[in-house]
Amino acid sequence: MDVELRHARLVAAIATARSISKAAARLNLPQPGLSTQLRRIEKELGGDIFVRSHLGVVPTPLGERLIPMLVDLAQRGDAILAEVASQATDTLRIGNVEWTTPALREAIAESLPNTDVQTETVDPADAMDAVREGRLALALVPNVLAGPVSEAGRGQLSTAVVVREPVWIALPKDHWLAGEEPVGSEQARALDWVRYARGHWFHDTEETAFADLFDDPPASVHLVRGHHEAMSWVRDAGMAAMTTPTGATEHVRLVPVADARTCELLLVWRSEAISPKVLRKLLDSVRRYYCVYARTIPRYWSWMVDHPEQFRELGQFLPRAPQPSPPPTTAPQSVPTPPEGTPAPRQLAVSQLSGRCLSIVRMTTAATSAERRAQIKDIICDILEIEPAEMTDTSRFKEDHEADSMGAIEILSTLERTFGVDIDQSELARMVNLDAVLAVVNEAVAAK
Repeated sequence: MDVELRHARLVAAIATARSISKAAARLNLPQPGLSTQLRRIEKELGGDIFVRSHLGVVPTPLGERLIPMLVDLAQRGDAILAEVASQATDTLRIGNVEWTTPALREAIAESLPNTDVQTETVDPADAMDAVREGRLALALVPNVLAGPVSEAGRGQLSTAVVVREPVWIALPKDHWLAGEEPVGSEQARALDWVRYARGHWFHDTEETAFADLFDDPPASVHLVRGHHEAMSWVRDAGMAAMTTPTGATEHVRLVPVADARTCELLLVWRSEAISPKVLRKLLDSVRRYYCVYARTIPRYWSWMVDHPEQFRELGQFLPRAPQPSPPPTTAPQSVPTPPEGTPAPRQLAVSQLSGRCLSIVRMTTAATSAERRAQIKDIICDILEIEPAEMTDTSRFKEDHEADSMGAIEILSTLERTFGVDIDQSELARMVNLDAVLAVVNEAVAAK
């Protein structure tokens, strides 16, 4: 056999992990299979390149010469393939399980303005093969569908966690439990349930969530084949159903579950098909979109803001908790003491002190406003990827700096985190330039 790029990747993985078992786990390959492939590679190279020791596996003298070259080959090969793919692909095909909202496609398309983005709702059972076989460039799938992402002789896949979604309960909007937070096992036992049929991807996740709540799970009224069907039963028949937030619809109310299970939403792509630059933009756009979507579910959005440790991947898009204001640093001004024997003009002294204090307050306020303006400008320029000199106080983000709607959402979220405030999304219509943004932030700070 000839040494190929995939062989260099395997050697690189073993060298990085310094363990065949750890490398096999990272590659989602069985350890015996990886050991067999390594023996074939070593036969082709003319000798052993790794030897086992109490530290794991270490290079042999031959390995010390060849392994760095194979690692470099893997890195350069993947970079070349990714660059070729990014230049040659006119259409980026993206799959999503169950259903795809127009807003998701718009968010991705806005992040890649020079790429024709085509979205497709895919059969959950076919999603991984569609990416592996090149019918899709990438897909959004729950982790329970991902399985082994690398298979011998087939395209190697890579994954990144978009978000870890909690498994909550969907109830009718007017249900008596809709105001409870969170729901425990006794309350959940009183509900009438619809559940997911065996064979649906969410079935096993739901089974685990039910086992956490009940020693003896209650019977279900109906078995559904998808999230939309489950939500229609909740809305029209007053049932309860387990779901992730992306499985819910606007016609139901999501209620937290005590110690809720989570379901990872993954972005999956062929390792050589997406350049790192495009991948970063895609991940950011999908995570921003997720936060925009979460804002439409008030209970869920407030939970995310209050529990950021549960949503680490979304950290840069979540508002930061307000920080206590530092004590004033300006030293109080002393009042001059009149010469001994001179009557102290008390009223004049008080007037002078008041005037000086007012001047100090005005100077401090002006400095704070200037600092805030500069901080806001830095945030906006960083998000819009422009130089500060290009932006004036009145230049318009959309018309003059080609800002898009997702950029506006990111600006809003970053301002909330930075200044510890809540800004309603309706304010986006006002936030057209630096002056307007400063006014909105000042109002939000004053309202705290």
